[in-house]
Amino acid sequence: MDMELAAMTWLYAGWGFRSTASPESFSSCWQQACMLQPQLERWPGVLCFSVLSHKATTAAGKALRGWAEANFTPLQWLDCTESDIRQTKTISTSSRLLQRFGTGSVSEALALQAALNHSAHRCSPPLAPRLLLPRIVSADRQATLAIATISAPEQTPPILKTGVFS
Repeated sequence: MDMELAAMTWLYAGWGFRSTASPESFSSCWQQACMLQPQLERWPGVLCFSVLSHKATTAAGKALRGWAEANFTPLQWLDCTESDIRQTKTISTSSRLLQRFGTGSVSEALALQAALNHSAHRCSPPLAPRLLLPRIVSADRQATLAIATISAPEQTPPILKTGVFS
């Protein structure tokens, strides 16, 4: 399998959550994602879940891990620091999150960072990360989810001597 095809079988889920998030919070996000992108229900490839490292060992982080490991195989994890996601440009923008984390959406930044990390280590040349689903908020407002993928950069058509793209 070539590297681009292998990369396309991965999806990168960035999870933001409050300390009171529960398995139901994460399930709510995933159910909404599946309604928007039905192929997620039976994803044939690998999922990579990305969280902030300081939240991974909290009760909510453990609830996410337990829920995820009961529902997804194969599954990879990536813990990111706040500095990893700082300055990541996101579609969603929260002024509170911009001030606290230096990015407009923690879940979107985590998803993009996971995709970028995977692409840099496994694809030559690296492929560009893009959001498949921007931030989704759980029904109880305790968790957020964003999903990214990586794809080959679009090739610019050659310019003819007339200056017109062909």
